[in-house]
Amino acid sequence: MDPGTVGLVGRIVGSAIGVFGAFIGTYFSIKSTRTFVERRFVVKCAIGMWVSGILLMVLPLALSLIGVI
Repeated sequence: MDPGTVGLVGRIVGSAIGVFGAFIGTYFSIKSTRTFVERRFVVKCAIGMWVSGILLMVLPLALSLIGVI
């Protein structure tokens, strides 16, 4: 394989492993809570982190595609 293909495969596999790890971390963080109030807080924080992480990836891409940056 040429170096470009190896790099592309590495980026895809690395990203997939990272997202899978984030899912596992979120699941076990929610599962390890003790009370309902604590669980609700952890779920709210997890949703906030997932939304902010997705926005930090999508927003620069969208801005570059429309020519702002």
